[in-house]
Amino acid sequence: MIDYIAITKHLEDKDMINTVHLQIVASYISGWYKYFLEGCTQLEIWINPTLSLIKLKGSISYFFQGHNFTFSNKAFCEAIGILNLMLKCNLWDAEVNAFEFGVIIEVKHQPKMYIQNHREKAKEKLIINEKNRDKGSFRWFTDKNVILKLYDAGKNIQYKQGIEMKEIIKEAEWNPKSKYLKWEIHYKRPHIVLNNGKELKLADLVTPKWNNILKEDLFIQYQRLIPQKTLILPTDKKHLTSADIILLELVENKLNEGYTIQEIKKILYTRINNISNQTLSENDKKARKRQVRVLIDNLTESEKSTWDLSDSLSNKIFQKSE
Repeated sequence: MIDYIAITKHLEDKDMINTVHLQIVASYISGWYKYFLEGCTQLEIWINPTLSLIKLKGSISYFFQGHNFTFSNKAFCEAIGILNLMLKCNLWDAEVNAFEFGVIIEVKHQPKMYIQNHREKAKEKLIINEKNRDKGSFRWFTDKNVILKLYDAGKNIQYKQGIEMKEIIKEAEWNPKSKYLKWEIHYKRPHIVLNNGKELKLADLVTPKWNNILKEDLFIQYQRLIPQKTLILPTDKKHLTSADIILLELVENKLNEGYTIQEIKKILYTRINNISNQTLSENDKKARKRQVRVLIDNLTESEKSTWDLSDSLSNKIFQKSE
């Protein structure tokens, strides 16, 4: 679904922007006038009569319905239609400067576990970012063209929406007891990423062809990240002693540093060998190594990471749309 968008339209002589619904915020020597347009939330409208330009910035979904839990192509088109009527201006032929496209999926574990267990692939040259105040519930990866976002969509609703709006979002199939994760691309330079440097028009984004392109890129961009490797957890609690849990954490961390389980075993053997013979005799060391071997040999790396979202994203992205 499309969320935030920034567009620019070159006005023709016949275009007379209706400012009746606009609230003036500021004017600048450069000739730009900044306005707010009130809906469920505000959109920024910038007008420069001298340059014959109008710009629009903001979340269309929040403006139109007050949330972004769901927002179909049909709803997006209805929202743009309303804007066209309010401004007395056809925005469909405006140039798209930036926009967001994403999907919300329901997950089994706490969303922050998925978020914290994703890293950027080295060859992708992405910069990882997060803020302490988000407490692990939001992380994004940036290059010069895109911002790739993973965040807890349920938390956003719980903490940012009022009681009345929560009831509205429930009608859009939000369950406050479920766990939701959003994967979203913010295109900073959409014409570069998606259209070989050619200008994108707002109308392009809602055509079947471009809807498929956006869905495919949503999945392709996820492949630029790598979910952290995981071990298969024992189902018998006798194999989950405190020592087992410490070892699970250590081995998973080492696996994600590029070591194999056998290499990790050798690292632990080396640690034992480096302990003074005055502290541990040779027999003591052999006994410790046997214990390590038994514990390590009970560990199996998951064929697929617990945190891998590929299947969930594929099922959600490529399901039949409205």
